[in-house]
Amino acid sequence: MTFAQSVGAFFRRLKPFILLFLLTQFLVRLALTLVSAKDLSFHPADWLVPFFTGFWFDIVTLLPILVVFLLFPLLLPVSWAGKRFDRAVGLSGFAIFLFLMVVQGVSEYFFWDEFTTRFNFIAVDYLVYTQEVIQNIMESYPVVPLLAGIGLLAVGGLVAVF
Repeated sequence: MTFAQSVGAFFRRLKPFILLFLLTQFLVRLALTLVSAKDLSFHPADWLVPFFTGFWFDIVTLLPILVVFLLFPLLLPVSWAGKRFDRAVGLSGFAIFLFLMVVQGVSEYFFWDEFTTRFNFIAVDYLVYTQEVIQNIMESYPVVPLLAGIGLLAVGGLVAVF
């Protein structure tokens, strides 16, 4: 296998993760923009700048995530590539990634609803008071039904994609 073929194989393996991540981030940004539409002017910069800036932040955020997904195929014996175990791990990884992306999107919505900002230093400060924050979240939101619904959505999305 040539170097170009190897790079192509890696890209084909990573393509669903890249597309899912970028689509999720775009949809979150769009939803939060529409929720805040009443506070924005009709100037195109108010609508376009956050999307272009966010896209570049998404690319930078995506790079370390992709490294994790590249480790598995690099450690996999060549004779196992494309076999049942490889496909099962790939599908499981995609389902987990889909679940996490939807959880992140839903969490961003609730965070926006509370603080009118995306995840920022407030979320980092909450890490200091983890116990209190988790208790507050469990009391304030229907966490178990939300996670169950997101899990079903992830499984449904996985079935629809593959």
